[in-house]
Amino acid sequence: MTCPFYMRMTTFFGHCIDEVIAFEKGLRLSVHNQSSVHETLTGERTLEKWLRTEKTYAVEKMDALLSSDTAWLSTSGVEFDVAMVLDVTEVSEKFAKTLLAITDRYNVLPQVEHRLQFLDLQLQLLEDFQIRMVQMKNEFEDQPLGESFCGVLNILNYVILILKDWEDTTLILRLNSSRQ
Repeated sequence: MTCPFYMRMTTFFGHCIDEVIAFEKGLRLSVHNQSSVHETLTGERTLEKWLRTEKTYAVEKMDALLSSDTAWLSTSGVEFDVAMVLDVTEVSEKFAKTLLAITDRYNVLPQVEHRLQFLDLQLQLLEDFQIRMVQMKNEFEDQPLGESFCGVLNILNYVILILKDWEDTTLILRLNSSRQ
């Protein structure tokens, strides 16, 4: 995977990452083999390219989501507990799915240090998303009861709830403990 040809073609490179991960999962399930093909993904240059590719893709997706005509529209109501049903906008749902897709890809890496790099990337993306949401909120503040302003508040609330739920996952708990 260190061939310069693959490294230059971002879309193809991303597809290769997904294929290696799927192959590894299939290998472990069918043969119960504990050897890892992830080493092809964790060479220094390949890992750096993977991190850059994830960031580029996520930022491009965030830009597209925020400029979408349907960004602030509710896609569904999500019940978090008996007392609260939250309208979920297209932006919040797809941003959360983007973060979860990144997690699914790096979760299988054997080295904690590599997983921490991806977690740091997700934290950067969350910070960027928060900054953009605050900018959007400020832009819509003159109409506090408008659909866009309420959409931003719903998005922020949804992301907070997702993060609270996420912080209790085994992966995040392990990564946090390895940092300390």
